[in-house]
Amino acid sequence: MGAIETTTTVPLPPEKVWAGITNLEDYGKWMTIHTKWKGEMPAKLAKGSQYAEVVTMMGMANVITWTVDEFEENKFWKSTGTGMAGVKTTTSIRLEPEGDGTKVTIGSEFSGNIIKGPLAKAIEKAGLKDLEASIAKLTELLQS
Repeated sequence: MGAIETTTTVPLPPEKVWAGITNLEDYGKWMTIHTKWKGEMPAKLAKGSQYAEVVTMMGMANVITWTVDEFEENKFWKSTGTGMAGVKTTTSIRLEPEGDGTKVTIGSEFSGNIIKGPLAKAIEKAGLKDLEASIAKLTELLQS
């Protein structure tokens, strides 16, 4: 099992950051591990929404089928997913007002038959870099 989390402040209001995060058409423009969507996407995210995505980490692709477990507009989004080879993952995004900006925290936990020992540590290291790059790309996208 592995877990990663990163927090940064984005110089934009929570509503603008939330709109960017939940715009699934632009998701691939900032989420670095996103490769493509599989099948139909929900018109709007809400608790109980389901969708499938191809993610690629460390050169390895996996299809993850997600379910939105928690969803609070402009504040919090948590989804759990299952993938090939018994991979299980939980991803959460939390927004909090901070001065004129927004504190963004993205975290992920992952487990599975193949995610153990040195591979789990390697995925944590690569995943943290991916999350940090994703938040930077999101900020750039929203400011353009």
